[in-house]
Amino acid sequence: MPTWTARPGLTRDAFITAARTTIATVISLLLARSLKLPEFYWAPISAIVILLSTINPLALAWQRFAGTAVGAVVGAVIASYPNQNWIVYGAGIFLCGILMAVLHLGAAYRSSPSLSASLF
Repeated sequence: MPTWTARPGLTRDAFITAARTTIATVISLLLARSLKLPEFYWAPISAIVILLSTINPLALAWQRFAGTAVGAVVGAVIASYPNQNWIVYGAGIFLCGILMAVLHLGAAYRSSPSLSASLF
């Protein structure tokens, strides 16, 4: 890049990261809208979070998938429990944390939103 771009801090890596993020978010937005997803705006937000993470994007995607799957299973089990209350909810969150540790997917613990979605 020319030297005038170095003054404001625009490096080749910054330009490539911005371009890659833009392309991925636009594609995810268009794909989500073409599939007529009800909350299509989450697709580009997810793309930005994954692409700009310091963790390898494929590893992060796998961890989020695993966290969501475990959260969905635990949430489905808890949703069938007749006496749902805050104690049962807390036990489900705790169980997700323990399962993530046992499965060596510690970062996926923050990615188990299905549990909350199934209870509320």
